[in-house]
Amino acid sequence: MTTQRKTLSGKRIVITGAARGIGFATARGAIGRGAVVALLDRDELAVREAAERLGPSATAFVADVTDPDQLAAAVDAAAEALGGLDVVFANAGVAPKMVTVAGTSTAEFDRVIGINLRGAWNTVQAGLPHLRATRGQFVVVASVYSFLNGMFCAPYAVSKAGVEALGRTLHVELAGDGIAVTTAHFGFVDTDLIRGSLDGDPLTEQLEALLPGALTKRITADRAAAHLLRGIERRKSWIVAPAAWWPLDRLRGLSGPLGDLALANWPKLRKLVAEARRREEAGS
Repeated sequence: MTTQRKTLSGKRIVITGAARGIGFATARGAIGRGAVVALLDRDELAVREAAERLGPSATAFVADVTDPDQLAAAVDAAAEALGGLDVVFANAGVAPKMVTVAGTSTAEFDRVIGINLRGAWNTVQAGLPHLRATRGQFVVVASVYSFLNGMFCAPYAVSKAGVEALGRTLHVELAGDGIAVTTAHFGFVDTDLIRGSLDGDPLTEQLEALLPGALTKRITADRAAAHLLRGIERRKSWIVAPAAWWPLDRLRGLSGPLGDLALANWPKLRKLVAEARRREEAGS
């Protein structure tokens, strides 16, 4: 058995949404590389159980990323417990059910924006004083939906495009402070969040059947975490995974407008949109 290299030895990391999924997998991988980690999550029972599973290098804190005061207090407490912070990972997020814009309530839009985008903003605001002291690193999770058409998932796409914009802005504004900023874009990661949003919905199954299999193939949370951990080790600014998404990211100036035009005029997709609308109207 090979011994994992302690490439993050002594690093002090705080992760939001850390009780499960990508957050938990990243915490586990970071600890294996020698880091100490503060797990932040609004689910008190789950985050404390997660910390127990990870052992003495993990500490649990309870915070809702939509509450800036509560979150700032938790980040401050984590910094005090760890003796400072080197990495702040804004990971908390939600994915709504697949519906059209017409079928999305204002309350649901606000919920998704509040957690995914405002939560990332609040995490950055809470972590900034600590990272200025250590010339540390922010990690924010955007999505391939930052550059894809947001059909059937507009709140999620809007929120993740905003997170990407936040990451790019921070990359420029914080360069003079010596703070690195990593913006991650993942395709479909096999987590409870994605399964709850996509699985068991005939509409989603039909949509996935229309798309290339290389794009809809899911990666594990551990694989996503491995990309993030390499990004932290190398202080990378940009992550896109899996590799099948790289061309669309690199050519987004062409693939975006041309793709939108093709999708808007694709008979099979028009039929799917009509089916979605009928279903939403019947359920309203």
